[in-house]
Amino acid sequence: MFVENRECTSASLVATGAAFDRAARYAASQPDLDVGIHLMIVQGTPVLAREKVPSLVAENGAFLPGYGEFMARYLGGGVRDEEVEAEWSAQIALLRGNDASLAHPASWAAFICVGGLDPHSLSKGEVS
Repeated sequence: MFVENRECTSASLVATGAAFDRAARYAASQPDLDVGIHLMIVQGTPVLAREKVPSLVAENGAFLPGYGEFMARYLGGGVRDEEVEAEWSAQIALLRGNDASLAHPASWAAFICVGGLDPHSLSKGEVS
């Protein structure tokens, strides 16, 4: 309704969110909606199997519970940049696989300032 009334012209989806499938179907049905993806790296469950991103997850296979825990692991050298890139690429691929047109990446601003974690390098056509 908000989109149809032009009250909402842009939205970011969370590929790891519980309502992702429904939100992606809705976004795909709204050609005028500018859709972005909120790239996740803490809280929730990664798109990739825990074996593919072991430096990003806790023992239970979920992302670390918060930014403090993530940054402590990252700054201690425990996060592999290639796993971050692989997970974010998988999140983008999941959005694209649901026929939603990706217009922009989004993530928490704190990660953009940390070397190696640049969601903008994964935007639009740069991710295969």
